[in-house]
Amino acid sequence: MRRAVLVIVGSLALSACTGMLDGKKDPPTPNGPQLTACFDGTQRTPVTPPPRIRRLSRYELENTFESLLAGSGKRVHALLPADAVRDGYDSDAELLRASELYVDAVRRLSEEVSAQLDANTLLPCGGSACADAFIRDFGARVFRRPLRPAEVPRFRAVFDVVAADDGAVAGARATIEAFLQSPSFLYRTELGDTTSTLTNDELASALSYGLWASPPDRALLDSALQDDATRAEQVRRLLADPRARLALDHFAEQWLELERLDSAVRSPVLFPDDSPALREALRREALDTFANASTLSAFLTDRPATVSAPLLPVYGASWGPERAGVLGLGAILMAHSTSETSSPVHRGKLVRARFFCQSLPPPPPGINAALPDFVPGQSNRERFSAHSTNAACSGCHRLMDPIGLGFERFDALGRTIDADARGEVLDTQSSVDGTFDGVPELAGKMAADQAVTACVLSQWSRHALGVSANAASCGELGWLPSSSAPPATMRALLEVPFTAPNFVRRSAPSPDADEPPVPDAGTPVTPTGVTTRVRIDSDWGAGSCRTVFVDNGTASAQTWTIELSKVGTITSLWNAVVDDSGAMWRFSGAPHNVTVQPMEGTSFGFCVTSP
Repeated sequence: MRRAVLVIVGSLALSACTGMLDGKKDPPTPNGPQLTACFDGTQRTPVTPPPRIRRLSRYELENTFESLLAGSGKRVHALLPADAVRDGYDSDAELLRASELYVDAVRRLSEEVSAQLDANTLLPCGGSACADAFIRDFGARVFRRPLRPAEVPRFRAVFDVVAADDGAVAGARATIEAFLQSPSFLYRTELGDTTSTLTNDELASALSYGLWASPPDRALLDSALQDDATRAEQVRRLLADPRARLALDHFAEQWLELERLDSAVRSPVLFPDDSPALREALRREALDTFANASTLSAFLTDRPATVSAPLLPVYGASWGPERAGVLGLGAILMAHSTSETSSPVHRGKLVRARFFCQSLPPPPPGINAALPDFVPGQSNRERFSAHSTNAACSGCHRLMDPIGLGFERFDALGRTIDADARGEVLDTQSSVDGTFDGVPELAGKMAADQAVTACVLSQWSRHALGVSANAASCGELGWLPSSSAPPATMRALLEVPFTAPNFVRRSAPSPDADEPPVPDAGTPVTPTGVTTRVRIDSDWGAGSCRTVFVDNGTASAQTWTIELSKVGTITSLWNAVVDDSGAMWRFSGAPHNVTVQPMEGTSFGFCVTSP
């Protein structure tokens, strides 16, 4: 039975750090290269993802605000807290929640952006006569869909109240603030219509945020995206557009762990050439290399023809034969080193985790994971030898260290070195069920291994679709063993998640194409005619965040109170107060929204930990 893995780096089954390999043989490799890490030759039924509502990530919101007002993206980055990260990615929809800090930052941002937008352009007639047109046009722009019938009068009411006292321009600015704090701006839906198919507006947002990390343009919104051929054409257009660099750079930065460059410490005595300018040049080179790669094989094996002036301290006048592809980039080598020397552990783990999708667990409890002190004159092979002799560590380190030791021609700045401190020629030959001699040979073997192709596709899918590792596997996405070869170009590989048949489908239908399903609508305690809707914005198993809409359908103003069944412990609450002393939560309005005018509505939100 031939192994379905690279003989050198192998897609080996991993156990805990205290153990060895599980002893199971890998399943056979199907004939021909494939786009899957599931090599059993069976025909799976693609898993249709569930409907969901997902918050825009901070990076997506930066780009979204920037599309409204130049320079506002920097304010988003400064005001909003960083998003939670899972396995290096900040796009996981399950982790994107709206904390109180987030809500307050969005309020401040909406006020700042509203104050700077040219309201005279948005309201060309200068008065209330064109308010409805302004509301429809601006609302469709920021909601990324046409406004629903009930939404126009709701936002018009905001405009009228402020305009009556302070004029039409002030009314327009207040309406803009309301739009920019609305869940329809801060979230995007993947709910589908009554046939479980994503609507055209939902598809447009899914494509644009996946491939541009920013809102859709008019051409995308106007395309019939439920048609496979049309969607594929638009995917190619989006990837060819310069705006695709926003998403590609953000992915490459997190996939290749380039953020390590920001915190890397280097000895100024050993590395006097290190500087912020050099690090930024190395980062830019790595991002350009990914974005401009013609194929995955080229990304892994190519050498640049020339070296730019800022990179001369690392490469010299030209790349030598000891380098190849992404693994030979100074940014990768520097980001995966220690302060004084290279790190076989970090470099080996990078190959295992980011190119073979093998998750290596942390060291066992009680194990001192600190390396022996750096001793001048001692080679890394000697320094790391304890990993192979300590039974508690060897199970994982024999998978990382031998690969990382194949990078020993490069120091902690990514420069080529020919001898260690003792003057001996460095041995770059490493072995894991076989041998490779240095980075070029390793890169060539990786380029020929379909497991690497499958892993890179999985990594991209996780980031672009905002799903977990399991959801990005071949069984979930439906990339099945077949006779077709992998995409000939890197762009074609990036297209796969968005052209897959199940991209447009969801596992359950929405009962109403215009209104998302809302669980546990609550019980109004106020007079008949006040209705409530509850929307689950995010649910990560251990907790959830919800938005509650309160609509006054009566002919008089109402001071509202509603009751909801308890579903856990409230950890944050905004735009309301709660009495949780009884069997149910009893919510009432905050001072600014406790009274709702006739035919108007308000909303509040809260997050809970599950019981």
